[in-house]
Amino acid sequence: MEILKLLENNPGFQERARQELEAEVLKKFIGQSKLEEIIDILNQIPSMALASKESPSGYANVQQNYENLKNEVKTLKNELHQSHAERQILENRKRDLLVQVQFYKDKYDTIENIFKVFDKLDDNVKSGLDGIFRDNSRDKFLMSCASLEKLELLWDFIYYTIENVSDNTEAINNLNIILDYFFDLFSYTNPVYERINTENNENFDSKLHIKIGSKKSGPIQEVKLRGIKNKYTQKILKKSVVQL
Repeated sequence: MEILKLLENNPGFQERARQELEAEVLKKFIGQSKLEEIIDILNQIPSMALASKESPSGYANVQQNYENLKNEVKTLKNELHQSHAERQILENRKRDLLVQVQFYKDKYDTIENIFKVFDKLDDNVKSGLDGIFRDNSRDKFLMSCASLEKLELLWDFIYYTIENVSDNTEAINNLNIILDYFFDLFSYTNPVYERINTENNENFDSKLHIKIGSKKSGPIQEVKLRGIKNKYTQKILKKSVVQL
């Protein structure tokens, strides 16, 4: 009751109470409303203000509240823009990470597939590779052909298999797959060396090719094993093995 009497007898107190109540209602409205709703109300405020011009104090309050609300909306817009920018940064980072994950997954899958090719070789072929692949674990398998010397040993073994076990086509093809894989890995850190690019229907060249079979001349019918050369000096380390 004392508060009501105070309100009745103190216009200044009434005005402050009304302003604080308006401010609280405004905060609650901003907190619970969408940005579009706030903008819609802002568009209506000028006409509301015109209707309140008869009361100077009322008009001043409406105008002040209008300015406050505009500032609140501006702040909300800035925060929304910043939020969108931060989200875009996170989306870009996520995309980059997914690309990296896929890259390493592809690399691992390739290693796994090459190891499976090696693991499926028959025991007779594997026994001939003891000096190159000394362990059946994936980690040591990956490090087995990290040098040019080991690659040349693998090439020699494939050539021997072609010459002496020519009917084992599957083993020869799988050994070529393994050699191609390890040579590509080696060339990343040793770009001096490259494979000899030999194609079917090329003319036989004794400087570049070793022929197998009984045919003495004619174009190349099949490339059994590609050679190795120095990319810069063109020195031939291993000739390509071909069938005429």
